[in-house]
Amino acid sequence: MSTPAPAEAPPPSFLEGPDATTDDVRAVLRAIEAFGRAQRCIGGAFAHHLDLPRATLGVLFKLHMHGAMQVSELAQRLQVDVSVASRQVTALVDTGLAVRDVDPEDRRARTVALSPAGVQRATEARHSVGRLLAQALDGWDPDRLATLATSLTDLTEAITARFDVTPHHSKDHA
Repeated sequence: MSTPAPAEAPPPSFLEGPDATTDDVRAVLRAIEAFGRAQRCIGGAFAHHLDLPRATLGVLFKLHMHGAMQVSELAQRLQVDVSVASRQVTALVDTGLAVRDVDPEDRRARTVALSPAGVQRATEARHSVGRLLAQALDGWDPDRLATLATSLTDLTEAITARFDVTPHHSKDHA
């Protein structure tokens, strides 16, 4: 009769090392980790609901918000490599939700834009995201929602002001 192997200890967290500064900062980092998991969870649900790969949702929303652009600009806005943005664009083009065209400002370059079906899908997706978020936040009073919005905005601005090396698109919230 063999004895069961001891349960593996969870991997050490980067939050617990000697470089972790304060309990308050650790609490914020834990909340950010949890929020990241929640974003992936809801992103997966949206993608499943829309029958699209999760990675293409950002492309769909950026093109809906900003209109036609070159893939390099899209990659900047998404803060991903051009090759990643290109693959995501190809997925949308293959499904008929986006189209490529000659850039009217630089005939040597190509732009990508949503097709009419893509605009409709993006509009539906935006409404769906709003409804699902409203359901998740049902019961929160207006002051708590306002505090959350302000805190998330402040956090985003603090992090991007310190670490964002790409051109800023301050009105770019999609």
